[in-house]
Amino acid sequence: REPGLRYRAPHGFTVVVGRNARENDVVTFRVARSRDTWLHVQGWHGSHVVILAEGREVPFDTVLFAARLAAGHSKAAGGDNVPVDYTVRKNVWKVKGGPPGAVRYTQQKTVYVTPSRNPAAEEAAAGDEG
Repeated sequence: REPGLRYRAPHGFTVVVGRNARENDVVTFRVARSRDTWLHVQGWHGSHVVILAEGREVPFDTVLFAARLAAGHSKAAGGDNVPVDYTVRKNVWKVKGGPPGAVRYTQQKTVYVTPSRNPAAEEAAAGDEG
């Protein structure tokens, strides 16, 4: 069984979501490659989320899709307009001597999203209403 929850994102990208601290470590440091996009909700405990780029440029709507998942799988899930940081995986490192899932990162950008655990279904439902 592969680690993490897996989602099919816009443009055919796979998004992997860690379910706990140990799995966050696996998703970030074993599943993800250096040029994959890594996301985490800003200032809250939550899942590490990775967009598997497979050498391709990741479109912004795919980043927003993954950011909604990061927010939805965090302690900020009940909020609205939640800040989610993203960077390439090579800019993420473990906290020396820290607990599982504890990381530092740099060169991040931030997006503000509404949390979701199933953004594809919500986008499809919104499309049906219009």
